[in-house]
Amino acid sequence: MRPLVIFSRVLLALIFVLSGFNKLRSFHGTAGYFAHSHMPAPGLATVIAIVVELVGGILLIIGLRAGLVALIMAIYLVGATYYGHIAPGFQQMEVLKNIAIMGGLLHVTAYEWGRGWRLGKKSSA
Repeated sequence: MRPLVIFSRVLLALIFVLSGFNKLRSFHGTAGYFAHSHMPAPGLATVIAIVVELVGGILLIIGLRAGLVALIMAIYLVGATYYGHIAPGFQQMEVLKNIAIMGGLLHVTAYEWGRGWRLGKKSSA
């Protein structure tokens, strides 16, 4: 079962690692897009996006503090969804994709923080 958990984290993190790497490669283009989307402090937002997506994605893959990392990434994705896919013009499929990813990230958090707990009681196993 554990290999499936690791594989699912890799699949979930892949979009973040690739997106963060692309933002890093095109820092000024990303900051310009963020400015066009009326995001506050577009340069700072670009740095935050790169760190959350690239570093967070790598940490999610290797499983280091995966529950906390996934929670931070889910919270980040709320803002990214608003500024990237709602404020500049509603993009239904992108919003739904991000909602699905948020669900996956929250599932990682629940799984990582809930290991050993069953129905509100600590498992003896």
